[in-house]
Amino acid sequence: MENIFKELEELLLFYRKEDFKKLLDENYEEIGVSGKIYNKAMEMDYVNSHQALSEKKLIISDFSSKEIGGKLNYEFLQNY
Repeated sequence: MENIFKELEELLLFYRKEDFKKLLDENYEEIGVSGKIYNKAMEMDYVNSHQALSEKKLIISDFSSKEIGGKLNYEFLQNY
């Protein structure tokens, strides 16, 4: 199952609007490394103001996931 989540997360690294629309639920929330909370509207604003990439600029490693309080949580490292 972790491989599926990692593959989906890797799709988002291309910053394609259609991927974000398709993959992020309307109730999507993410807590960034800084502690800032992001939601789907914020993510869509970001991808709408940036050009999609033809290749990934980041690599995901050390990916793990677990369920906490009925919600899926995962963490990983992004390397340039």
